[in-house]
This record gives sequence, structure tokens and C-alpha cells, in this order.
Amino acid sequence: MNKLIVLKPKETAQMLHCSYGQLMRMVRANRIPHYRIGTHVLFNKDKVLEWIDNGGTAQKNIS
Repeated sequence: MNKLIVLKPKETAQMLHCSYGQLMRMVRANRIPHYRIGTHVLFNKDKVLEWIDNGGTAQKNIS
């Protein structure tokens, strides 16, 4: 059985080689899989890796 690995935004930004601000813009635009628990934003590592495999990128031109 696989363990659920939950990442915080800073860990996810490091994994994607992007800034925290850029990651949060992707979250607001709903361009990356994430979960909200109250005011906290969390990421399932497996879902993020799957998103990358399917062509997800940390695009520079997100407003």
C-alpha cells in the first residue's frame, strides 16, 4: 500500500523549481492539483508528479 505524501507549498515550489509566488498563482488559477484545508494549501506528491507527467508546467506567464 502506498503512503500518502503531502507537501506544503514551499516544498512543492522547490520540487517544481519555481518560486512560491508563482506556485500560488497556479493554485489561484486552478492550474495545479491541490487541496485546501481551511486556509492551508496542500499538495499530494503523487498527484503533482502525475500532473507533471501529463504536461503540467510552472509557466512563467501566469497572471
